[in-house]
Amino acid sequence: MELPMSSSRLDLSERYRLHALYETGMSMRAIADVLARAPSTISRELCRNQHAARYRPDHAQRISEHRRAQASRRPRIDAERIRQIEVLLREDFSPEQIAGRTGLASHAWIYRHIYADQKRGGQLFMHLRKRRRKRRRRDMRDGRGQLTHRRSWTQRPSVVEQRSRIGDWELETIRASHGKGVVVSMTERRSRLHLLA
Repeated sequence: MELPMSSSRLDLSERYRLHALYETGMSMRAIADVLARAPSTISRELCRNQHAARYRPDHAQRISEHRRAQASRRPRIDAERIRQIEVLLREDFSPEQIAGRTGLASHAWIYRHIYADQKRGGQLFMHLRKRRRKRRRRDMRDGRGQLTHRRSWTQRPSVVEQRSRIGDWELETIRASHGKGVVVSMTERRSRLHLLA
């Protein structure tokens, strides 16, 4: 039975184990498997808590504790701050501008507040410069550009196979290895005219 992977903070003993495994040259994914942690947790730990381009468990622990203490000291966002933020949003300031210039709240908190307001039927989201894009789950395939009623070449009529008439085209799409570019190859069956687009 597989253990569920945790993404919570690492404790000091886990940091020492992480350090030992990382020094042997083990990959982050393999370390994550050994520690029963999400690979993103290991990656984030190594990126955020390095000192002088090296990962040191004791230093990482101090940084983590300091970060946690700072977070608990942040003032809670009271009703007056929320009112000020909403006024600025209605004046079409972006969450980044409000966070940067006033320090009332982080831009991430402001976005969460806007979307919570939208779910309650509010209109704050109308003042955003860009509308929120729907996030697709990773396992969903992108259906854009897919032909729904396409016919396989094995089902084409025999007259096309004979190449006796002009006007029967064969089309293929060629996708780049990283999915960034696409080429369409078109071949006229009788004349063998070949076009690329």
